[in-house]
Amino acid sequence: MYQPRRYVFPLKIITLLLSLSLASEFLGAQVADPDKLTIPVPTEDFAVTVTDESGDPIEGVRVTPNGLRVEEFPGTHYSWPARNVGKPRSVRTDAQGKASFKFPPKFGKHPDWVHTNVITYSVEHPEFISRRVESSVDAKSAIEEMVPGCELIASAIDPNREVIENLSVMIAGNSPRFVSGDLPGEIRSRSIPRGRRQTMLVSADQENGNHLFSSVRSFPFTESKKVTLRGLTLRPGMEILGKLSDEVDRPVNDGFVIAWSIPKPDGPVNHKERASIGWRDVADIQSDGTFHFPSLPKGGKLQVIAICDGWLIDGRRRGSIIRGITYDLNDVAIVDDLWDGLEIPMKRAASVAVKLLKPDGSPLVGATVYTCPNQAFDLSGSQILGDVYCSADLLNKDSSRLSRADVRRNHRYTATTDDRGICQLIDMPLGNQSVVVLHDEYQVPGPASVEREFNFVVDAPGEMEVTIDVELIPQDDK
Repeated sequence: MYQPRRYVFPLKIITLLLSLSLASEFLGAQVADPDKLTIPVPTEDFAVTVTDESGDPIEGVRVTPNGLRVEEFPGTHYSWPARNVGKPRSVRTDAQGKASFKFPPKFGKHPDWVHTNVITYSVEHPEFISRRVESSVDAKSAIEEMVPGCELIASAIDPNREVIENLSVMIAGNSPRFVSGDLPGEIRSRSIPRGRRQTMLVSADQENGNHLFSSVRSFPFTESKKVTLRGLTLRPGMEILGKLSDEVDRPVNDGFVIAWSIPKPDGPVNHKERASIGWRDVADIQSDGTFHFPSLPKGGKLQVIAICDGWLIDGRRRGSIIRGITYDLNDVAIVDDLWDGLEIPMKRAASVAVKLLKPDGSPLVGATVYTCPNQAFDLSGSQILGDVYCSADLLNKDSSRLSRADVRRNHRYTATTDDRGICQLIDMPLGNQSVVVLHDEYQVPGPASVEREFNFVVDAPGEMEVTIDVELIPQDDK
């Protein structure tokens, strides 16, 4: 039975509160192609000069803009407004250490323009410690100093003693830039900050998931001592054969399991001093409810989150945030690196019919409605429920430049209202939820890009209906 509920929202007086982690997700979810330029705005040049500790220019530094802060909401960090200026482009410093990129003095859309007062960008070079910078736009320029980091040289072989050509190095709490070394398969970097850091070598197989790993080891990186890891043997990780609990109706549709491995748990993955290495992967759920992970890092903790049509994992929650189930692999019967028989308990999710009405009571047709329930990972952060950023896809990539294109699974919480003004949001978790409404013919006053948020409570699994009366401003009412 539907449980009809009516919410009257005069949009001009609702206050939207967005966490920093959600702001960039909302921005990316608004359009099918987040890199498409749909509302162009004027831009200005911002110049960056990069030097070493002696003041000498550094050539070849990669400078990448990745976000903005605004006068209207100084505590919020916005993703790069691709629909206004296109996706961010990296530029490299010349022989004088200079590079420039364009930024928008204002962005968003009418009537919700906001005005840029701070630019965030990264500076990267394989011989120096990379970092993320925030600079005021007032001077239209900035001087950045980079310092040399600690040096690591690495190479590895597979179980057949063949040199691994696609080698990557994961260093906890840091994303150093690596370049080719002097020997076949060798890579090197001098951009690692000092300190004791967890390190794991990886040969990733993006197509089949048959990844090879070293064990996780901690090394004391210092400027005066080079760390050399040559000829390490990388081996397959732990294999998992599992299934969903029998309560889930078969055949299972549109389902997958996210695995978050922390092989040697310590501090949060982004901690500066005691960070842990984390590895994320995803497995499709077959129609019979089974799933398969060919190779995950061995040992430590394993967190799983599962979702399919009509069902969510029956595990830990924090409010409405899904945290899934975490296993201590020391307590699991794993034979010959195979965990055969992992069964994930599931429970029914909610299906919410959202009905939008104009002030005259007529249906709002063709509106895009989206919501962003969250999932959270141990010793890490949160994301939109069902989004998957696989570690194998992101090796050697700066996490500050992740975009919707890096997500392995599509955002499943977006729908369009029909001729009755109704759309269906499925697989909703219980708890406090919200939706955002967009429409081509109307403007919604509020913070730039994130529009207005309508809150409601999902208090039981199954079907329910939410009716929202909205005030809208025509697009041509400027």
